[in-house]
Amino acid sequence: MKRILIIICCMLLTACGKDTYVETPNSQRPSINVGGTIYHSTGYEAPKEELSAEVLGYISSVVNLSELAEKDGEANIPFEGAPYALCGEGIAVKMDEVWTLFLPAENGAHAYVNE
Repeated sequence: MKRILIIICCMLLTACGKDTYVETPNSQRPSINVGGTIYHSTGYEAPKEELSAEVLGYISSVVNLSELAEKDGEANIPFEGAPYALCGEGIAVKMDEVWTLFLPAENGAHAYVNE
């Protein structure tokens, strides 16, 4: 009996150390439409050295997370009125006082690694 409990505990501890990405059914990645381009959130803070001081605009409307933004300035994150600015090859959106990096969808935003 003790062996079984030890094996189960080891299996659980091993599984906890792995990175996991859980998709929510019927949802899109957090994104914003700027100038007709969809930018996906990387989930990382925007590099301050690449962040433009000039605000490009503000999130003008919000759609459901199950949809992609179709209009310029539209997003599927609940931050209507949040400013966005250029940041390197992407866009940074100020959410809860933190500038979060969004990269063009075609550039594989999910592959961004914060170094």
